[in-house]
Amino acid sequence: MREEHDALDNNDQHMEHETNAAEHAAHENHDAGIHLHEHQHDGITHKHVHYHPAPHEPQEPETVHGHTHTYAFELYAYADSILHRLDARTKMIAFIVFILAIVMTPMASTWRFGLFLTFIIVLYRLSRVPFIKFGLKRSLVVEPVVIIATLFLAFMPNKPHPAAYDLGFTTLAISNGGFYIFVNAIIKSWLSVLVAILLYSTTPFPKFIKGLELMRMPQILTMLFSFLYRFMWVLTDEIKRMMRARDARAFGGGRLWHVHIIGQMVGSLFIRSYERAERIYAAMAARGYDGTIKSFDTPALTVRDAAFSLFFFTALFAILIWRF
Repeated sequence: MREEHDALDNNDQHMEHETNAAEHAAHENHDAGIHLHEHQHDGITHKHVHYHPAPHEPQEPETVHGHTHTYAFELYAYADSILHRLDARTKMIAFIVFILAIVMTPMASTWRFGLFLTFIIVLYRLSRVPFIKFGLKRSLVVEPVVIIATLFLAFMPNKPHPAAYDLGFTTLAISNGGFYIFVNAIIKSWLSVLVAILLYSTTPFPKFIKGLELMRMPQILTMLFSFLYRFMWVLTDEIKRMMRARDARAFGGGRLWHVHIIGQMVGSLFIRSYERAERIYAAMAARGYDGTIKSFDTPALTVRDAAFSLFFFTALFAILIWRF
């Protein structure tokens, strides 16, 4: 009974989606083709691509209205806020300087990192990107890797003199210098990851690449980033197809046999990826690709960027020179 109830619920949801899709295509006057559609999610305006077929195309329910969402890490990249409207170069320069300020701040001034965190939360509020549901959750995914990489710092020999954390209202002495360095790495890396998440959450990847080009970054780097962005999901689908084919052949055996099969899959994936890259580059070169990102609108620095830069660097400078 429960399975039948779940099936009926799924069927009702599917029919409701098809009905909404048909109403959307019937009531909204869109030309055939691709356009950006806006919708609300958690109070944030998102954009994703919608497709409407031409009148002569078959009007099946599943083809009347099609759409594709952005990648998971770009969930908020196409939202609308003060930070989203800024030029990519403005955000990259500001956030890189922010990360450098975090890394170069002495760990003894622990209270200053509290101000850094407060400033980061203010920036998240301005961008309308959820700090806890999005930024904090994704930063905690990265932290275990950092902890494993820096864990041995806690076992370093003690410093000649005890280290101390200045909390503003009191001072906490630490006799183990290795543990002091370990905590230093954890806090600074966590704050830096929060800033990096905010950058990619407010900057669509094509605009990010275009900003790198305008900042005169080496072309080989922008090309690699661009191809990685476009084809990492293609390779993911390729891996899933290979795994389904493996399982369809009654994949079994011991662990050594598993390692042998996985090794063959990795080798096959490498060869397929290499051949695919050669075909794609040849096709793009035949269409006039010269290594640069083509865009309809040329980004330009505006008064908005200047105002944000003034606010950002003034606040950052105030945090750095503040004394209790």
